[in-house]
Amino acid sequence: MRRRRRRAARAAGGGRHGAPGPGAERSAVDGETLGRREGNVMTRRSTLTATLIVALACGEDRPPLAPVAELSGRSDPVLLAAGNIASCGTDRDELTARLLDTLSGTVLTLGDNAYPNGTLGDYQNCYDPTWGRHKARTYATLGNRDYNTGAADGAFDYFGNHAGPRAKGYYSFDLGAWHILVLNSNGAYVPYGAGSEQDAWLQNDLAANTQKCLLAAWHHPRFFSSSDSGWTSAGPLKTLWNRLHAAGADLVLNAQQHLYERFTPMTPDGAVDSVGGIREINVGTGGESTALPTVSAAHSEVVSAAYGVLKLTLSPDRYSWQFVPIAGQAFSDTGSAACHHAPPPEAPPSVDAGPDLRTEPAAPAQLAFRIADQESEAPWSYEVDWGDGTTDQGSAASVVGPLTAKHAYGAAGQYHVRVSVADPDGGVAWDTLTAVVDPPGTPQVFVGAGDVGTCAKTYDEATGRLLDSIGGTVFVLGDNAYPDGADSSYKKCFHPAWGRHKKRIHPVPGNHDYRQPGANGYFAYFGVAAGDPAKGYYSYDLGSWHIIALNSTLDMGAGSPEEQWLRADLAAHPARCTLAYWHLPRFSSGTTHGSQVQTQPLWQALYEYGADIVLAAHEHNYERFAPQTPDGTLDSARGIREFVVGTGGSGAYPLGPPIPNSELGSWNHGVLKLTLDDGAYTWQFIPVPGEAFTDTGSGTCH
Repeated sequence: MRRRRRRAARAAGGGRHGAPGPGAERSAVDGETLGRREGNVMTRRSTLTATLIVALACGEDRPPLAPVAELSGRSDPVLLAAGNIASCGTDRDELTARLLDTLSGTVLTLGDNAYPNGTLGDYQNCYDPTWGRHKARTYATLGNRDYNTGAADGAFDYFGNHAGPRAKGYYSFDLGAWHILVLNSNGAYVPYGAGSEQDAWLQNDLAANTQKCLLAAWHHPRFFSSSDSGWTSAGPLKTLWNRLHAAGADLVLNAQQHLYERFTPMTPDGAVDSVGGIREINVGTGGESTALPTVSAAHSEVVSAAYGVLKLTLSPDRYSWQFVPIAGQAFSDTGSAACHHAPPPEAPPSVDAGPDLRTEPAAPAQLAFRIADQESEAPWSYEVDWGDGTTDQGSAASVVGPLTAKHAYGAAGQYHVRVSVADPDGGVAWDTLTAVVDPPGTPQVFVGAGDVGTCAKTYDEATGRLLDSIGGTVFVLGDNAYPDGADSSYKKCFHPAWGRHKKRIHPVPGNHDYRQPGANGYFAYFGVAAGDPAKGYYSYDLGSWHIIALNSTLDMGAGSPEEQWLRADLAAHPARCTLAYWHLPRFSSGTTHGSQVQTQPLWQALYEYGADIVLAAHEHNYERFAPQTPDGTLDSARGIREFVVGTGGSGAYPLGPPIPNSELGSWNHGVLKLTLDDGAYTWQFIPVPGEAFTDTGSGTCH
């Protein structure tokens, strides 16, 4: 029984947990103190309330209630909200929970749900016996008390994904024709100011929203009545209001003030706006305590210290509200209003900073990044924070092509690089990468495979797990997302298996990628890392090696744009060691596709310039060849060694009788790990668990 547990808590603790005293309680949020100052705390129970507490003390062991339809048969969804809820030192949350027992709909807590500190123990002992029986239909907002122990782990452990992603605590969901945003106003722990991660998420969520009506909830109110002269608003929260007002939001719910207060629709500055303004309702009446203010905020329409919950009926074009008090209290507040139906806000810009960088101290490292913005006009300002205390700033008059920036690091190490962009309308975005600065002469690991992602098999997950324990740069050799390289194929079939390594992947496309016009799914997924979408070929350096990524789906004939580019790139990079990779194999003993003679002009250019290794896929098997000429003649002095590595996970193809110069082959799934040293290389084929084939060896550069 609940009462017995609470009496034990009082005996151990000597009084009410977290009860506000005559002084102030404030919470640091984004550099400004927000929160409540409390006086006239209502703690006395009426005789009727005390009688009800005794009557309701037993019979609490029941399963959580799932969301159900309105008892009256209404089809419009209902949202039930309050904050400042449960304390083991009071039973008023018992009474507000009893209101929920009689009201169907979705429950939204507005923060400070479990006093005194929001620990898991506070939730289990003080919240769970009352509001916890509605846990299955509850979404949670985090309050300042949830962060009293640092990371709000108690709330995340108790509510799970209904408190949003751990360490963030902001998320959204749809309820009928309404889009509901739950934000985190604990800015000292999860910043929400302009340019923060939460702000960028909010802008993107608003831009993607297609619902007619919009409600947002968080703990600390922007406007509030208080007991301090001149203190009736919280400046930092204006950022959230700015975004929401621009998106045509209708309602904002808050709770930190221990009262009920409804405002007239306003702008972010606090001016009355009956056409497009946001109506704020503070519902800090869940049961812990309430307090009447002595200083009224401008445009406050009604205020009360009654305990209860707010019932919102969310119709497709409008909403109605009703404050429902606990038994024994008479205050109520009702009304209705229409939604704004504002058009979607302008989408913020986005930035793709590309894959991780690898370089050496004092060597100029070039970063290529791309800005995307469908709404704003020039110019766009950007900043590259190189992670070593150095920043570069600039502006762009066009976002048609990639932008570049160069930097030389002074010492070896790993540096967190952040690329930020702002458009003229105030939209901001950023992307990050890691710059790995190796000591000179460090061997470079180059690992990967082709023919990777498929939703029909699980081998790609196994090869992806191999990469988890192998550092270095990752290559993919085309046909990365079966069956057709579409956006959905990359998201559903490639990303779950290999996507966590995306920042270190340098890809090439395959023929399946071009089942989409222009391989648009491939280029959209890999972005800057895939090179110019009109070409799909590019080059870069890895230690002392020059690496060339080519596109075997384009015209590769002698004199073609790609073949001419390749010759020019080789002439401009006379490295001692050169490796090239693409999808179609020049040589293969496979019986499904076999050798692809159309790639011979690429081999010819590479052979003439002394290249050492070619990687390919297409045949879903592994095969290693001895160094040979473009026409297949053994050449141990200047020949190119080819590896076919179509073993990424999409199934195996058989190998026929070995063609000339084939040294070893297998149908096993796995990845090829190359260690690229100064003037030499080693290879190792690593199979997935349960398959035994492996292959190791070494070679020297020409």
